[in-house]
Amino acid sequence: DLVRSRGLGDVYKRQEQDQTRPRPGPLIHRTAEPDDHRTNHMDFSHAPRPVAAALAVAREKTVGLVQCLRHGVVGVTEGVAPWRDVVPQLIRYGFSTARQLEYAADCCPDQDAFRDDDGSRTFLEARDDVRALARSLVSRGHGPGSRVAVMARNGRGILYPLAAKGHVGYRLYLFNVGSSGRQLAASLIEHDIDALFIDAEFADRVPDSPPCDVYLGWTPDGGPLDDRDWPVMSAMIASAPQATSLPFRPPAQPLVLMSSGTTGTPKGVVMHEPFAPFGLIGSILSAGPWRSHMLIQQTASMFHIWGWALVNLSWATRSTIVTQRIFDPRVVMETIERERITAVMSSAVFLKGMVDLPDADDFDVSSVEFVSNAGNAMSEDLVRRLQRMFGPVLSSFYGSTEV
Repeated sequence: DLVRSRGLGDVYKRQEQDQTRPRPGPLIHRTAEPDDHRTNHMDFSHAPRPVAAALAVAREKTVGLVQCLRHGVVGVTEGVAPWRDVVPQLIRYGFSTARQLEYAADCCPDQDAFRDDDGSRTFLEARDDVRALARSLVSRGHGPGSRVAVMARNGRGILYPLAAKGHVGYRLYLFNVGSSGRQLAASLIEHDIDALFIDAEFADRVPDSPPCDVYLGWTPDGGPLDDRDWPVMSAMIASAPQATSLPFRPPAQPLVLMSSGTTGTPKGVVMHEPFAPFGLIGSILSAGPWRSHMLIQQTASMFHIWGWALVNLSWATRSTIVTQRIFDPRVVMETIERERITAVMSSAVFLKGMVDLPDADDFDVSSVEFVSNAGNAMSEDLVRRLQRMFGPVLSSFYGSTEV
């Protein structure tokens, strides 16, 4: 819809303003401007509006599908077997995080899916972890249609519940880590949450008598808390019952992104995971030199729409996500240099912290092929400084992700 809305308004405006254009004309007009390399351009401006709209949408979807094929989102060259999994996995999981992880595990099981503060997991290991977590949740009564919330920083504490959603079919609420204890308590009741995954860092914000089951997604030492009897996610995965079955085709449930709010209860933005959003994905992939098997440094928060989208795009292209729970510009720059990061996915507030380092120019960032921003507008000064540091490799999606 985003891609469709862009451009059609211009077509209609041209039709209304350009009264000298002969009508009726051919349904599709092909032009070849001598100074434009895009010869054979498709112009739908002479077509009736419903037809023009349908043709424009079809064109965008076709172009998007080509981009998805080109970048390996729905097809790879690692072998014949993964190709056979494309349609069955789309039918079973849709274009969900679960589908991206399942497909990547089939294509490149030994490649790292992510590297976070607690280590790394390959695509196969991450897939097995997520399946086990899904079985554990179902065995605890959180099956299809349940409401599961997450309040966690970047890392497996949010990645695994995101992916398990597609295996179980629960509605997932992503709470902003800036929510206060009062806001969290109100949201749990208002949205009738059944289970909450939370980082130990925010344990004191959970009400004394929580209205739902609480699970720890992350703790400093990986173990339980002394003063709480909440199960730890890693233990849930290790003890997940093998006999518990998961639905063959889990019901498609939305993702609800909760704002941080100010004084009132946070508001939820409902995001439906589309079955095959090739048009939109293709437009994003074409905005930068995306390719498969990249090393992506993600500082963008995964509980925001931009961060959630990046997780799906990264795993859809079978790229490794490198992330940290808490942003430290020096750690990020050191990671870029040490890991030879290919792409940096961030927000302006984090990018400014990186270029503000006194010795920012001393780091080797030559491996970075592109930098993407969303979530915050970038000033002209920041753009220039980023270009001096990384070269002309910056793209911004600010605006399209703030809807």
